[in-house]
Amino acid sequence: MIEDSDPILDLFRQVLAEDDYEAVLSPYPIQTAQEVEDIKPDLVILDFMFGNKNIGWSILQMLKMHLPTSHIPVLICTSGLEMARVYSEPLISQGVPIVYKPFDVDELLRIIRHIFASRDVKPCNTE
Repeated sequence: MIEDSDPILDLFRQVLAEDDYEAVLSPYPIQTAQEVEDIKPDLVILDFMFGNKNIGWSILQMLKMHLPTSHIPVLICTSGLEMARVYSEPLISQGVPIVYKPFDVDELLRIIRHIFASRDVKPCNTE
């Protein structure tokens, strides 16, 4: 999870742990796709906005253009409604779902489970 809000990170930590997912949380935007490649996540949850800057779109493009991370599913979780609307067509074409803040926790988990099921990914929480 890449998100600049500590309360949102805490919420994700709690929600994902309750559903037995292991989460790596970062309050800072990544600088290189290698950072994500090194973690080897099953899913990246990304906010569009960091402070007042639209950095999320650049991070998404960086991940999708880097061959070792291009296959990793990404979920956008943002309150940047206008940014999400601007980028909705490219997001849809790349198969990137959007969850708008504030969100329903059950809906968020349903989308995460759907991502894993549709990509036939076995998340790290299952043996």
